[in-house]
Amino acid sequence: MSFKKNNFFSFKIKKWRELDWFYVQVKKQLLIIIGITEAKHDVLVIKQYRPPFDDYVISFPMGAFEIKKDRSEMTDIAKKEAEEETGFEIKRIFPIIDFARSCGLTDEIATTYLAYYGEEQGKQYLHENEDIEVIRIPINSFRKEILSMIKDGFIIDSSILIMMNLSLKDFS
Repeated sequence: MSFKKNNFFSFKIKKWRELDWFYVQVKKQLLIIIGITEAKHDVLVIKQYRPPFDDYVISFPMGAFEIKKDRSEMTDIAKKEAEEETGFEIKRIFPIIDFARSCGLTDEIATTYLAYYGEEQGKQYLHENEDIEVIRIPINSFRKEILSMIKDGFIIDSSILIMMNLSLKDFS
């Protein structure tokens, strides 16, 4: 059996009891930016094409980056990523929670940020392989809108489920 690796991850096998456990070892830090606009309190999500699903997925802006020891440097990187993907300027941003994305399949830990965006969308600066549409959802109807998207067949990233269960007042 041959495995491929790249700059983002490699496949590993770990012996556990009498089982060979196959998993993905991550080489970069995943940063997820949960964001709302400061004045209107609209949640900004993105609809992005994802090749593994051959479909669009609803998520928050995110990216995988070289791991830095300085947490403030990672925060600056998260801010830049979200601004490029959404076109919205971030006024304030801070880390809120780290979590395992899929602990049976990967050792990835995602660092999640809460960002407060300005109200006006500017130009998006997307990589040539990115296809992203920004969706504004009023915070008061966020849960209802996401459940409606699920019923309509949209694929929802786990970052969205975290937002549905967080009280942003706990982090403000």
